[in-house]
This record gives sequence, C-alpha cells and structure tokens, in this order.
Amino acid sequence: LEKVKQNIPGAIKLYLKAFNIEPSRLELLENSGRLALQINDFDQAQSIFKRLSFLDPEQTKYLAMFIDLIMNSKNYEEGINVLKSMNAEFGDSPDRLAQLGLLMYRAGQKEEALGLLEIAIEATPENPNYYFPLFDLYMDENNHEKASKVADKLVSNFPEDWRGYYSRSLVYMNDKQPEKVIMILEPVSDTFNKIFSIQYLLGLSHNQLKQFDIAQKYFSKALAIRPDSPNVLHSMAILYDEVNAWEKSDEIYLRLIETDSTDAQAFNNFAYSLVERNQELKKALSLAKKAIELEPENASYLDTIGWIYFKLDNPKKAQAYIESSININGENAIVLEHLGDVLMKIQKSDDAIDYYKRALSLDKNNPRLMKKVSPE
Repeated sequence: LEKVKQNIPGAIKLYLKAFNIEPSRLELLENSGRLALQINDFDQAQSIFKRLSFLDPEQTKYLAMFIDLIMNSKNYEEGINVLKSMNAEFGDSPDRLAQLGLLMYRAGQKEEALGLLEIAIEATPENPNYYFPLFDLYMDENNHEKASKVADKLVSNFPEDWRGYYSRSLVYMNDKQPEKVIMILEPVSDTFNKIFSIQYLLGLSHNQLKQFDIAQKYFSKALAIRPDSPNVLHSMAILYDEVNAWEKSDEIYLRLIETDSTDAQAFNNFAYSLVERNQELKKALSLAKKAIELEPENASYLDTIGWIYFKLDNPKKAQAYIESSININGENAIVLEHLGDVLMKIQKSDDAIDYYKRALSLDKNNPRLMKKVSPE
C-alpha cells in the first residue's frame, strides 16, 4: 500500500520489517533493495544486496547487483573484503574470483587481479563471460599479445558468440592492421548482420584502406541498426568529404549539429571541410569558433581555425593558432605543413622548410612535402 502511495521510504521499512518476521522470504529483502535503487538510495541498496549475497551465495544476481553498486561508488576495498569473506565462508567460486579480479584491478592491484581472472577461466573454460574482463584488462595494459590469445580462445571456443571476433578485431585495430580486421570479420558479417559493432568496424577498416564504396556499405548497415549513432554519422561525413560528395557530408554535419549543439567534432569537421574546398570561409570561421569555444585545448580544432585564418589572408592569427596546436601535439604532419605554409607566406622560408622537413619525417612518401622541402 505504501508503494502504491509512492511513499517509497515507508514501503522499504515495511518490507524490511516483514523480512525480519519471515527471514526465509528473501524476496522481501530484495524488494526493499530494488526500491532503494528506485529512490537513488545507493548506500542502503548496497547494504541490502550485500546482505542478500551472504544469505544466498548461489544466487548470482544478488552479488552482481552488489558489485555494480561497488563499481559505481568506487569503494573497491569494501567489495574486495566482502568477496574475500564470502570465499572464506563458502569456498572459492569462479564467479567470485572473476569479480574479485576486476575489483582488485580497479583498486590498482593489477598482478593479483590478472592472476585471479586466469584462475577463473581455467576453472570454468566453458563460460565466456570470464574471458572478456581479462581481455579488457590486457588491452588496458597495452599487452596486445596476451589480449590476442584470449580473443583467439574466444573465437575458437565460442564461434557463435560475436564478441570473440569483435575482441580479436579490436587488437588488430589498435595495431593498425585494418586488413586483418576485414579478414576476421568479413566472413561472419552476414551471420552477425544485426550486430552494430561488427558492421561499424568493417566500415572503419575499409575506410582506412580507402575502399570507400565498401566502407559506405558497412556504415549504412551499422546506421540501419542504430540510426542516430554519432560515431557512424561522423565516419560517413568524413568518407563523403574524401570522395567529394559534399552535399551528403554537409547534410550529415548539419544533422549532427542540430541534434547536439555541443558536438565540437561536428562543428570542427564541417569547418575544415569548407576550408579545404575554399568555400564559405566566413561560415567555416563561425563553425570553427564554436568548436574552439567547446574544446579550447583541442589541437586539431586549433589547427582548423588557424588554417581558416590563413585562407582569409590573416597569417598572424593563423600562425598563433597553428603554433598553439603544435605545442599540444607536434606529431601531426598536416599541421606541421600548415605552419610551414604560413611561415612561407610571411617570408620566413628557412623556418618554413624546417617544418616541412618535420612533416616529411612523419609522412615520408608524401610527394607534396618532398617538393616543398626542395622547392628548387
């Protein structure tokens, strides 16, 4: 009745009172915990699901809820102590070992965490759910070799689970091997034609290889699954820029901006697209200013607005912005070339050539940079 009246705190008290009268009815205690979540009383909910975890250690949903609350509160030590107490009282279980490993990793106890997850997998190799956190931890540690081995086991042991193929392809993406992403995902793309991540990664990989028609096909499939995905829309807009389909890219940029007025990337990329076409430079400047307003320390955005000022014949402002970009990230060949162009325009040819040389060291096969380094 109290729940019907929306007196949630009162309902929680009554459920707890009823449970004290009938302690065998764990559903009463569970109801009180879920109501505590409903009113965002996370401390009480955490206490209740902790209690339930001890009362029925075989019911994994109680422990899962407790661990979720621990993760949200970042009170990892309490979670570690609870899991250790449960293992001491009820004996080790693979699920608790895996959860303990995750909490220890979050608490900075990395070596022990990885060991526990490996033990959990060894104890129950038929459960794929223990592989994924271990994979994530290896990726966080940039240990791609071990992450690859975990992903390979997932693919071979659970060929019907798309997450194994996706995990393996993530390693390839991080290693800048898009052709291998395609090699592993394309044969299963029809089997997992409803899985957004598979279609999107295939689109990204073909796009990196400048196979634009195929990339567009997979981006379209991903967008059919998630029609409002900003990631796919951004990727498609960049692809359309690459193939000079500017009407389509402009349409997407406007859609992104109208949907989210804080999408700095959309403002910046639209601005850069316009300046590269040498069109609507005042509009490009307005868009770039908005991107900078949203993310003033973004190196790419600083370069964009600097390049627009260069095109607007304001080399002083262009130099200031592009130098700021390079101070944040000096390893971008395009930005270094931009500064070289600005310096060349203001008759500082020796300095300009130095920047062209730096750019060429990063993009060694660029014929335009080769020509600029040796203008004679």
